[in-house]
Amino acid sequence: MSSIGRVVLSGASASQEATLALMNANFDFSIVKVEVPIEYQGVGNQSSRRRRQAAEDGQVHVTARKLGALLADELPQVPNLIRAYGERASEVAKGSSTSPADEFSAGLFGSHLGVDATSIWAAATSGRGAIQVHLLACLLARVWSGPEATSVWVEIVETRRAFLKEQIRKSEEISIAAITASQIDISREKLAEWDASARSWIRSADKAKSKQQKQPMLILDNVGLSVPSYPRVYEGVLEVWTKSLAVMDLLKDKLISQGGLVTIGLQTSDLDPARGITWTMPLAHLRYYGKPVVSHRTVGSSPTRVPFQRIVHAALGSTISKWGQYGYNMQKVCQVLIAFADVCEKAPHELKWSQLFKQEAIAYLEASLKEQKETLRFVDLGRRRCGIFLTAEECHPEPVFGLSTFHGLLTLLDTEGQIKAIRQLATTYDIGVDFSSAVILYSSFGDDESDEFAPAAERRSFPFVEFATVCPVSVSNESKPVHGRWILPRDVTQGPDGVFVTEKADLATIVRSENVEFRFRDLEDSFTWIPQVLTSESDGNLGHHFKQNTAYHPIFRSSSMLVYQPIDKYQRISLEMPLDFIIETLRSTPATVRGPVNLSDGLESYYNSLTTLYIASEIFEKLPAANVNLYALSFSLYRRLWTYELRAKSAEPTNISRRCALACVTFFDSGYLSLEPELFNDVMAVSNGDTLYVSELLLADPSAPHSRGALRCFTGNIGKPGIPLLLSSRDLLLREPELDAWKPVNHYDFDGEIQDNFRDTSLHLSLTGYELQI
Repeated sequence: MSSIGRVVLSGASASQEATLALMNANFDFSIVKVEVPIEYQGVGNQSSRRRRQAAEDGQVHVTARKLGALLADELPQVPNLIRAYGERASEVAKGSSTSPADEFSAGLFGSHLGVDATSIWAAATSGRGAIQVHLLACLLARVWSGPEATSVWVEIVETRRAFLKEQIRKSEEISIAAITASQIDISREKLAEWDASARSWIRSADKAKSKQQKQPMLILDNVGLSVPSYPRVYEGVLEVWTKSLAVMDLLKDKLISQGGLVTIGLQTSDLDPARGITWTMPLAHLRYYGKPVVSHRTVGSSPTRVPFQRIVHAALGSTISKWGQYGYNMQKVCQVLIAFADVCEKAPHELKWSQLFKQEAIAYLEASLKEQKETLRFVDLGRRRCGIFLTAEECHPEPVFGLSTFHGLLTLLDTEGQIKAIRQLATTYDIGVDFSSAVILYSSFGDDESDEFAPAAERRSFPFVEFATVCPVSVSNESKPVHGRWILPRDVTQGPDGVFVTEKADLATIVRSENVEFRFRDLEDSFTWIPQVLTSESDGNLGHHFKQNTAYHPIFRSSSMLVYQPIDKYQRISLEMPLDFIIETLRSTPATVRGPVNLSDGLESYYNSLTTLYIASEIFEKLPAANVNLYALSFSLYRRLWTYELRAKSAEPTNISRRCALACVTFFDSGYLSLEPELFNDVMAVSNGDTLYVSELLLADPSAPHSRGALRCFTGNIGKPGIPLLLSSRDLLLREPELDAWKPVNHYDFDGEIQDNFRDTSLHLSLTGYELQI
């Protein structure tokens, strides 16, 4: 673009008249292309024809030229940076190119596939200052959200125009270039499209150069600095922008010649600085009306766009955030999750999330140390900062899904299993309880009728109690310690020494049924050992090992048994079980249909979120190229508008509807946008950044079986800012039949030969321009 000279007018009146005439003229930029630097040729060669046309002849090109003309005089000359950036951009574009097969598989979206380098190519064809302006777009997109970056651009344009007009008014020497630039007008919509293209580009570039990108981000983590604040956005952005360009032009990159060496001394007086570099600005144009909004953003190595698996890791961290001591040994946590999932294997759909956690637990245990550390980053993120992702923090269950307590854990087992577990706990683990004189009271014919979780067949109308020892006792000084029971006269045999023995080999003392006065449901606070109730019919009476007429106090209980201790030895203890004991008990528990947890115990929101997470993982499992936004972890999952229908109609992943699947991916991809499924009734695709989600119904062979909610994920976009939802027109335009232009169609019987009659037919997507904001 050739420079425009200056016009010097003598005389104040002539200067004013010329100035007014020029300022009142309707200036606009015709679409003029300049020769593209050779370093950028690779970008154009790898771009689709549609994107090249938009960059060379469309509004993006006009925006690039206008911004370049408006801001070029403020920018330093950075030839090394411009050359190196072109080579690097061409390298990224070449490495991320799409094949004809990819475009064919995407159907009518084929021309929208691939890396969106529209803003780069538009800048490269727009002359002086345009490439630097594109780099500013990338800088703002790196730090700020789409609406925030657009508001910055609006303020930059307005402030620069006002400055030029004031400069023209005060100066007698008039620059035609300055006058032209002062009349430049760029709508907010065009600036948003400019930002969207740069935003899509840096996402794709980050993926292509993920290793190289991570190194400087790790350095930024150790810097811990804040960008200097300015009262006005324009001055702050200009300072950061120009210094960044100058420094980058001198950096020793392999693509930059060894012509300069920059030494940067950075130091902060803050003893505990924030990780990364923080930028704060008052955004006056973020809202259409009101005071400027002070916004803060930080750049560092922590990624915000990650595979969905990282959301699962963070959800796991949120799950164990309320586990206390149980949640700090990740190896043990994984063992618990695996054992828990095995018990849930036959459980209903509401517990399928346990299999998701089991899958991640196994992967963690089998991973390398480096991979485990990376996984722990996201687990710790969920543990520390995402406590509400599943539900309100006060609505989490007891640790280990409620199985850390005596009552919760023993509910998994039948009566004999509970007795065995209690004895194992007493003899193997030290939980600060003297079990030597403790006794177990349990329901003699199954669980109490009031236990709503017991199977109907186990609920009997005869819930009398029997007694059992916790620790082995000796009948005499010479005998080996054995377990004993006081039971009703059933299931016993008389041994050769005259004693009765139960089926479990416990020494038995028979309790006369006519003297039994205790019912299980009546035992709550304490009981007294009464000789008349427990009288012996055998020579091996164990009654003398327990003090008669002594009160016993309960220390544990489940739905079908209680563990009592003499009051003189009673002490209040924690009801939390050792983690190894929980793991051992789970491993010895067979899988049951009803599962190990109570899903309706005031914890519905918690388990609803886990179910939603499982279904979402099934959706994203079929979208391996998709990345999601970590900001989704800032919201309680069960409250999202689309989750109700997703859980209600998605007992199996094959039943997921298209509208639910699209609503789900829209939320996780955006990190915040939760829309009702009804809004997606007619939606066929969603575009966000560098990603396209397309309904497989548009791409699959109609004769092939497919899931109605299946989606395909592509790298690409439709070139619009925000998150466009693509709908098909309801009243499609069809060609009217014409009698003067017709061709016969012969419907012959099929002869067995397969023919491709659509080789010369192609599909194209065109936008009507109709937009409806949600």
